[in-house]
Amino acid sequence: MSVNDIIDLTGRVEITTGLTTSATVESLIEDLKLTLPRHGQNAIRITYLVDYWKGKQPILDRVKEVREDIDHKVLINLAQSSTRQITGYTFGKPIELIHKKDNDADEMEVLNNCFTLEDKDLIDAEIFTDMSVCGLGFRAIIPLKGYDTKDYELGVSPFTLTRLDPSTTFVVYSTGIPKKVVYGVAYHYEEGYNDKGQVVNFTIYNVYLGKKQYQFKVEGVNGYTDLNTDNLINQFNALYECPIIEYRNNMSMMGDWEPAISIIDAINVVGSDSVNDIVQFVQSLLVFLNAELGQDDIDLLKTNKMFSLISSKELPADVKYIAQQVDSASVAFLTEWLEGMFDTVVGIPDRKSRGGGGGDTGEAVKLRDGWGDLEIVARNKEPYVSKGERETLKFAIMTLMTYNLIKDLKIYDIEIKYSRNKSDNLLVKTQSYSTLVTTKTLTPEDAIVICDFTNDAKETAAKGKAYWDEEKKIELEQEKEQVNQALGSQDGPQGTSSGTTGDKINENNGN
Repeated sequence: MSVNDIIDLTGRVEITTGLTTSATVESLIEDLKLTLPRHGQNAIRITYLVDYWKGKQPILDRVKEVREDIDHKVLINLAQSSTRQITGYTFGKPIELIHKKDNDADEMEVLNNCFTLEDKDLIDAEIFTDMSVCGLGFRAIIPLKGYDTKDYELGVSPFTLTRLDPSTTFVVYSTGIPKKVVYGVAYHYEEGYNDKGQVVNFTIYNVYLGKKQYQFKVEGVNGYTDLNTDNLINQFNALYECPIIEYRNNMSMMGDWEPAISIIDAINVVGSDSVNDIVQFVQSLLVFLNAELGQDDIDLLKTNKMFSLISSKELPADVKYIAQQVDSASVAFLTEWLEGMFDTVVGIPDRKSRGGGGGDTGEAVKLRDGWGDLEIVARNKEPYVSKGERETLKFAIMTLMTYNLIKDLKIYDIEIKYSRNKSDNLLVKTQSYSTLVTTKTLTPEDAIVICDFTNDAKETAAKGKAYWDEEKKIELEQEKEQVNQALGSQDGPQGTSSGTTGDKINENNGN
């Protein structure tokens, strides 16, 4: 499959419906016959992008028509390297959930413990990779049925977190205002026996509509046209609403390097043809002018690596190589230009260091080398991720309240923080903090927020205050003990004062 086989690569299409969450199963089935083909168009593009990211790129399918025996295919997988760099920079450290109220600390601990039990950090990393590659990522948070509060003490979370495949998952939104999720679909394939006893593929559709979950089993991998009530094999009552949460990479749901695919293809072509050019030069054709060679002569030439030609004055014999190399300077310029355009479009730093010295450091270097562009890319992702995180928190908190593990924790009392660049320019930040605190116009907490060297300014300031208060208390106790020891050493054997210090003081006072 090539880019030309795809209609376009300009992001994913949002899927909408006129249904409501109270629609009947019959209405849902008819609507699925409309939304599944729309998702199918997105799925084709998602599959192509995932294959491209893994290394299945057009250069591998190229057919060389001239000297097809020399056909080196150099694949420079900038798609994978840019996804790794962008996701690693933006979400390299786990997302932090910070509570605003002091009395929420215990309940926040329960929430974070449940996320830890479900390996949320790992699932987050997989979802963020999907976002970078496909433009979309999906998470499912499913409450456990029959959960007991005692299970928490055994290390069992009351909900499960799962990353869903974007090519087999989609969410359908309402067409009205405000736009809300009406239902979500996640499907997979499995083998089984049909009515005739034949082994066939089945598609299992899990559809979450409002507070209900429907499960359909249809024969075939594209059998949505056969959906009907006879295919309904299970119907459940969900606890809340659609548990499938969509994470968008940007407004157009486009992957990070999707706009630069043509540049990657061009770089692969330049790299492959450069290697071919070198090989073709080494294997240049040897041409004999005004000379006829038989097979024995050719064998003799191969064996002895030399050959003697006899020519006439009218027709002088000659031997030449046919070879013409591509201008290496032009190739280097083109490669550098393409790589520069790729970095600019995607928004990643330039690996090439500037030569000739220079006095710029710190922020100036970051802006010059493109790290400022990468920071912009990261910040543009954050609002979309925060939206998905709030949906996840809503389901998690509702589940924890259902099983009486927490009581008062509110979503709006939780801040979603991204740990990135906290140690950059740390010396400047600490000097600024010291200056701000010295002015005595700001609290330490506000000064920490301004200097931005930690996400949880409140807890950091509180821990610091408690630590130094305790240190001060210890110092006072040590000073008091030293004074008592000093006074005790001045007492006589029978407990009376030696009088030396007092006598000197009285003597001085008398004088």
